[in-house]
Amino acid sequence: MGGEPVLWGRYIWVPVIWLVTSFAAAEPSFTADQSHGHGRTQRLQWRVGGVYRAGMKVSASGSSLTQQQPATLIRPHRRGGYVLVGEPAPVGPNPDDINQFGDRDFDDGFVYRDALTGIGDSFTVNWGYRNSEQYDPLSKTFTFHRESAQRNMHTAEGRLMTRTVQTDTDEDTAMEKRFGSAGMALELGLTLRQRPATETELTAGLRYFPGINQSLTDTTFRQTVTDREYATRNTMAVLDRVTDTYTFDYPNQQWHPDPPNAPYDGSGADPMWDPYIDNLPAQTDRHVQRSRYLSRSAQPTQRTVWHTANRVDLDVAADLLQAVAGPRFARRLGKRARVQATIALVLNYLETTVDRHEVLEATGVDGQRNVLQRWHERERQSDWLWGGQANVGADIALGASWSAGVRAGYEWIDRSRMTIGPNRISLDLSSTTMAAFIGAAF
Repeated sequence: MGGEPVLWGRYIWVPVIWLVTSFAAAEPSFTADQSHGHGRTQRLQWRVGGVYRAGMKVSASGSSLTQQQPATLIRPHRRGGYVLVGEPAPVGPNPDDINQFGDRDFDDGFVYRDALTGIGDSFTVNWGYRNSEQYDPLSKTFTFHRESAQRNMHTAEGRLMTRTVQTDTDEDTAMEKRFGSAGMALELGLTLRQRPATETELTAGLRYFPGINQSLTDTTFRQTVTDREYATRNTMAVLDRVTDTYTFDYPNQQWHPDPPNAPYDGSGADPMWDPYIDNLPAQTDRHVQRSRYLSRSAQPTQRTVWHTANRVDLDVAADLLQAVAGPRFARRLGKRARVQATIALVLNYLETTVDRHEVLEATGVDGQRNVLQRWHERERQSDWLWGGQANVGADIALGASWSAGVRAGYEWIDRSRMTIGPNRISLDLSSTTMAAFIGAAF
């Protein structure tokens, strides 16, 4: 069988060789008084021959390991992506040194030096402002504002891989195959009743069918996998809006205790008589408002389509040994021929080995195949099965004791069932039988 041969398979030829040797040593005789139905009563016969079984069936059902344990290689996924863009450094502090005299412009005024600034004092009459809200009478200070903007743009490039999966086939397996097999038979017959035209015989024998080997193949799972590659670009634009606020003291003045009304422009003022403020800022404050704009783009660079499919192979190997017993009813046709019918009870011993192979493969557009995953299992089983047979046939006398015959009929056997992995195997050995025998009576 598909595994180790059974022990009785080695010795079935011993009685066959002995019987063939006996047949070769006998002297054939075709005399009427020694043919069937004449002369001495021949109560015991032996026969040896070949048997062919047609119409046996092996079937398999269930699913596959691919469906029960999907391979991670075929799952949809995304790798890589957009590279993060780091933000530019924040805007630093105001670089203006408020301890230095200077000419400072603002969005709502100015504070310049005059001819006497820095000579004995820090005041200046060369200043101006636009809005009355800039002056605080309680603290006697002016505030001036200056707004600016800094724009930065950063770009980062990366690669994005995506995979999409479309399942084309996802179904249970349903495999079936009919086949035939040849074997050998040894039969003994004992005549129970003999009349001029009819005989009743009790038969018993062994039949052996080695190497009942069959293979089943099916595909239960198919997918179409599409891999796409993109070149990605991230662009971040950053806008910093900077507001610098300056505070200047408005000192007490004999001639101008209150500042002139807004708007005021003292660019041509007289240092001796016109109102003045301090040229050195009392303090500064910087406020930064940042806004961001992020844009993404992806440009396809490559597209690959490939297909995945599994293949389930079931190799069934069996050896069948039968013990057959039952009555045979015969009617003679002349001196040398007879027709007969037999019914029998059959006890079957069946040894089965099943090898299960499953492979998951990927096939690219170029036809190249890659194995993604592979499984292998083996199961063995022995069964005792009941059955029955009925056949008809004809015999012809070859001599005084020898005869040859043919049989045809049907044999029913219980099914053998076994499980391997996710599959269920059914072996139905019920079949039409055809046999040819040669034997002798003594």
